[in-house]
Amino acid sequence: MDLLAVVQDVVAATIPDGRTLLVTATPRGAVRLWDPDTGECVGRLNPYGSPIRSIAAVPIAAGHTLIAASDTAGRLQVWDPAVDDPGEPGAAVQLSARALADALHRVAAVAAVPTPDRTVLATGDDRGVVVLWDLATGAPIGDGLPASTGTAGLPVITATTPQGGRTILVTGTHHGHRLRVWEPETGTVEHIALDAALTCLATAGPDLIVGHDRGVLSLPLTRQRTRSAATPLLPAPARAPRPTPVVLVGLGAQHGGPTVLTARPGTRPRAAAAGGHGTPVRLSVDRVAGRACVQRLWTRVLGSS
Repeated sequence: MDLLAVVQDVVAATIPDGRTLLVTATPRGAVRLWDPDTGECVGRLNPYGSPIRSIAAVPIAAGHTLIAASDTAGRLQVWDPAVDDPGEPGAAVQLSARALADALHRVAAVAAVPTPDRTVLATGDDRGVVVLWDLATGAPIGDGLPASTGTAGLPVITATTPQGGRTILVTGTHHGHRLRVWEPETGTVEHIALDAALTCLATAGPDLIVGHDRGVLSLPLTRQRTRSAATPLLPAPARAPRPTPVVLVGLGAQHGGPTVLTARPGTRPRAAAAGGHGTPVRLSVDRVAGRACVQRLWTRVLGSS
């Protein structure tokens, strides 16, 4: 069974009893909690079973993480994996329905955004609008990032706060060729043009990891952001008449540096240190109830819990 076809999204969530659980989501709406040490499913979210497009883990306190998920209808749900019944009303603060309706904001993607004093939630819609939210109150933060020419499409969002710096959010669209780099504190927006079609984004420290239809690039976010500063992590073959998209499977740390794990459909994942080249990774994937158990890919390849 193709692991990447089974699980659409995976995030890690720390709960108050000290455990770190993995949360997986499938396009059919199955959102499960997994114990990475035992490989057992220990809980389920998404009680209504709506098909999921995107999930994010948002820490709200030390040892306490909420899960935000957008579905194919543009709705946004927030769940607390630490409670016995995550679907119970009041188990987690939901986003302001009035603010969502007033902005005509149908959520297509979510991402956790670290700031110097807390982590907030970013939501993006198919027009290119990005809004930041306080999960303690469910209220929007600031004015958000408006749509602009060429931003329509399925959004891709990531964010980081370099040490001692301002929060930086990067957004683009699937198969698009342009990124917007937004600093919410100042409202500054910069643009990065890509020579290839975007498939996914992630951050590793101060570096932006860009997955595209021909490989993976590392871009520094703390100095002048130009394509000339890009470092190929997994360069495309010399001849690739039918390139297949790269999927960012996970991030971890190996040999003292940030490592990105990527895969192309039908191929083995590859691990690459930021600034270095990719090497094939052998996987030993367990199965639970006949389905590939995604957390084994994280723990055995990346060495993280």
